[in-house]
Amino acid sequence: SAGHKRLLSCMRGVWRQLKWDNFCKEVYWRLVVNGLPTAQRMHHITSQCLCDSMCPGQQHHFWDCPIAQAVLQVVIRELSPTWCSRTLGVCPVQQQHIWLMHPPPGPRHLLAKAWMVVCLAAINAMDCGR
Repeated sequence: SAGHKRLLSCMRGVWRQLKWDNFCKEVYWRLVVNGLPTAQRMHHITSQCLCDSMCPGQQHHFWDCPIAQAVLQVVIRELSPTWCSRTLGVCPVQQQHIWLMHPPPGPRHLLAKAWMVVCLAAINAMDCGR
């Protein structure tokens, strides 16, 4: 499928093109292959997130959780309107921008490798909230 091809292309870019410590890439790789030991995946129905959500999964930890949303707000705050278009009432950075490492639309394009670093840093920060 087209989504699968985009994901494989993104993974190739992260592992082959981005010269950064592989330790910083590991959480992203585990996220992609559903290899993170979340309460939902491990069937620990009584486990809680730091935000008190019961039996959280990847979607919670890396998007829905208040901790993940706080990380996202920092990313948005640091993005200049030159690089990221703003529409009132619409979050300028969507889930696919982080998870698939596609820069958000804007008047100017962000460099792909720079956006990869931003995404990996955000995903690692979100992981710290698990």
